[in-house]
Amino acid sequence: MTNEELSQEINGLFDQAKGGRLTERQAIFDAVEDVTERYFAANDEMPPANFLDRLSTLCLREELTDMDSYKMAHNEYPVMSGRQQERRQDEEISHTWTEEIGQDGTDYRPKTRDTNRKMHEISGDY
Repeated sequence: MTNEELSQEINGLFDQAKGGRLTERQAIFDAVEDVTERYFAANDEMPPANFLDRLSTLCLREELTDMDSYKMAHNEYPVMSGRQQERRQDEEISHTWTEEIGQDGTDYRPKTRDTNRKMHEISGDY
């Protein structure tokens, strides 16, 4: 089996998964194992790393395409794609901020001369 044939087979597996014909997790694992075993039998070596990476992405496809906002809470072992991880980090807030600002939006930091001066400048009281 050549690398081109392997690439075509992997593309076919992705097409089946996207088309809904290959949805069961164990069936995907079996198909991936079959492809890698046939490649190994033909070439006496495992497929190149880039093909193994694509096959592992196929195995994790269900987790990577899960767009549930609460995936981290709903799943026992969640896997996030790069974009999902960026979105999660964008929504996180600083731990320091949670200690200083109340749910009512009031700033509970200790007042200092500097913060008092800034408040006076903002309010116009000199």
